Amino acid sequence: MLRALFKRTLLISFMLVSVGCSSLQVEKSIDALGDGVDSSIESRNKNKPQHDQNHNPHGDDLASGVLNMLFQGVVSLFSSSEN
Repeated sequence: MLRALFKRTLLISFMLVSVGCSSLQVEKSIDALGDGVDSSIESRNKNKPQHDQNHNPHGDDLASGVLNMLFQGVVSLFSSSEN
């Protein structure tokens, strides 16, 4: 029972994410990815002195960018703006 519920939830989540990503224009999704990576780098370096800051993207920054891109895709499903 629990296994079937998990599979169903996973399938519905995957469908929402894939529909959200496909409904975005490519340029908007790339911008969302870049914004997520930039935001993650800025927050990581926020309280560090200038000489300790590292502006090279890490794996966590890329994961943040991908999550931002996916989130923007899902949000676009429910927004009515046609930009």
